[in-house]
Amino acid sequence: MPDIRIQRWIPQKYLNDLNLWFGGGGNVTPLHYDFNYNFLAQVTGVKHLTLIAPEHFQRSYPAESANMFHLSLMDLENPDYDQFPHFKDVPVIRGTIRAGDLLYMPPFWWHFVTLEEPSISVNFWWRSHVSQCLCPAALKRLPGAFERGFLPQTFQQLDITGFDSIHAIGKDFAARGARAAAVLITAAALEAGAAAHGITWGPDGGNGWKDRWSKIENHDLSQGRALNWSRAREVIEAALVEGDPGVTEAVLAGFIRAAAEFKWS
Repeated sequence: MPDIRIQRWIPQKYLNDLNLWFGGGGNVTPLHYDFNYNFLAQVTGVKHLTLIAPEHFQRSYPAESANMFHLSLMDLENPDYDQFPHFKDVPVIRGTIRAGDLLYMPPFWWHFVTLEEPSISVNFWWRSHVSQCLCPAALKRLPGAFERGFLPQTFQQLDITGFDSIHAIGKDFAARGARAAAVLITAAALEAGAAAHGITWGPDGGNGWKDRWSKIENHDLSQGRALNWSRAREVIEAALVEGDPGVTEAVLAGFIRAAAEFKWS
């Protein structure tokens, strides 16, 4: 459509989707968040929005099922504070957009949308920067992505400007205090190195991270190199089970250093 143009402030190489949205009066979009940067342009009609910042992730009662994790269990039209008591004190931002308005929504911001009349909108989604993944919603998803062996592919779907490797991303998360996430990202960097050197574990991450790491360790031992894989597995297990409290700064620093010094040959 010639009337829809990608503006210069949207980096086209990172553009994921350009969508045209139609809705009738009374339509409701449940409370949810998206993973991308988002510009929402209102063409005609009126949209009422309720926005909630990412730091209120847990108090917004996210669904737990794997394919619904970006949805809230809260019904904002009929809130049940007996079932969801912590939502009562969550600060919200309410606003209205009309024809000609443009709304920017950063990644992981919860939003709830209602229409009072027929509406047409256009939105532009483009890749979020990896630094946006320090928010609670992204950090909660990270262990599952690691378990399934998806982390290296996940970083391929993000803007990693400013980082030359997955190792560098792990170091940055460590510096920002996300210790468990830094362990898993660093472990994913080692896995990516293993895969690049011909170590395979089948589709969907094989039979879990322990299976992958056993194969990596067996290959490494046969090559005569020296990384303490048993200790590495202990650190990863602590990150997965206990989160940040299970990983001290000293343990994290040692894990990152050992991973950085390890060379695949």
